Amino acid sequence: MGYTYDVYIEELDYNLLKSFLERNRIKFHRDKNLVKVYFEEFYDIYRFEKALKGIKANFSIEICEKIYNGDYDILEFDLKKVFGKKINHLRRIKGRIIGEEGKAIKEIEQRTGAKVSITDRYLYITGDDVSIQAAYYTLNKLISGTPHTRVFEKATEIKKIFENKEKEAMYYL
Repeated sequence: MGYTYDVYIEELDYNLLKSFLERNRIKFHRDKNLVKVYFEEFYDIYRFEKALKGIKANFSIEICEKIYNGDYDILEFDLKKVFGKKINHLRRIKGRIIGEEGKAIKEIEQRTGAKVSITDRYLYITGDDVSIQAAYYTLNKLISGTPHTRVFEKATEIKKIFENKEKEAMYYL
């Protein structure tokens, strides 16, 4: 017995989706704005839904494959639900995250090891567990109004704290 998953392509880059599906030998069929994706295992749908978030965020195929294979995880935040629908407020938040000429988002990625993408409505964070936690904490501080320089100074330190907590947890396993 197989499973079918419908993807409406008006909200994503079809070429990226197609490349991902072909590279991972996942069967699919396109009919106008609908792509039917076929799976043998139900769990593969769960994995695909996570990778699909990466595709919507326009992460590279390699990153989407890491998400699909379980090497990376991905967080998705609906900015309109989190911050309300006031356009000026959303612009300000997105501006703080992106920074002048994209410098802030690049600095966060460099210091935390996570990849961050922001669209009109969504904020995506992907990477290994430690990187995601560090980026989430860093972005939370940035959004709450902490100056960029202080946030960047703390980002590397925060990542090390999360790495140490992960090592400590592994010790007890």
